[in-house]
Amino acid sequence: MNAETIIADLESDYPEKAYEALQQHGSELLDELLILAKQEADKWRKAGEAWLLWSSFPPCMLMVFLRSGLHQSWFVAGPAGLILAVVWNRFYSQRLAAPLKLKYVVRTLAHVDDVRTVGPLIEGLMLADKTTSFLAAPALVRLLPKLKAADEDLLNEHQRRYMNHLLMSRTKTEESDPELSLAILQALQQLGDRTALKPVRRLAQGKGKAARNRLIQEAAQASLSVLEQRLSLRVAHNEGASHERAKH
Repeated sequence: MNAETIIADLESDYPEKAYEALQQHGSELLDELLILAKQEADKWRKAGEAWLLWSSFPPCMLMVFLRSGLHQSWFVAGPAGLILAVVWNRFYSQRLAAPLKLKYVVRTLAHVDDVRTVGPLIEGLMLADKTTSFLAAPALVRLLPKLKAADEDLLNEHQRRYMNHLLMSRTKTEESDPELSLAILQALQQLGDRTALKPVRRLAQGKGKAARNRLIQEAAQASLSVLEQRLSLRVAHNEGASHERAKH
């Protein structure tokens, strides 16, 4: 039994079989799934970066051609470029659909009680897939409060950025569940960085979703205090270490 077999079972609509296998084979199989999740997420992200490049190239070329080649005014070239951008983005975005393999890996990891799955579960919310989000969100509510400062390497820059986005988002989905926001705020006390200060401070001031939920505002105020103190200590520690190296 390996990670690919589990994915095959999920693709064949045998989720119970896949989850049972994961329980039976334990950490070794979990390690494989975590590696597979990272590989699939990296491929999906690279495809997105390529899309950003190619989505702007054809409209720009069209506007240059109309403006320079056919001597059209910007009143013609601009709207033509905009129309092509919309059509091209729709065409190319269909090829950017979240990979099925990544969806299935995340859905499997949502049934595992291990904090190492937090990163891939956040990736699962980024997929904007209803079924995957429905499973990943409650798993994150369960696991995020278990994170410790020593677990900060479990999250990469993209996952941290998306956690911050979830705190700011007002979209009514599984990802905007108040319980998830509370779990994120609790986790940020342990491993939040400077990028988390802005969204947490905003909620602490009663803005955004905190304007409608007093619990979120109070949790943000508590998190902000701990986060600022922890970051200040880190800065002081780094400055002290720099001075020591300078002496030598």
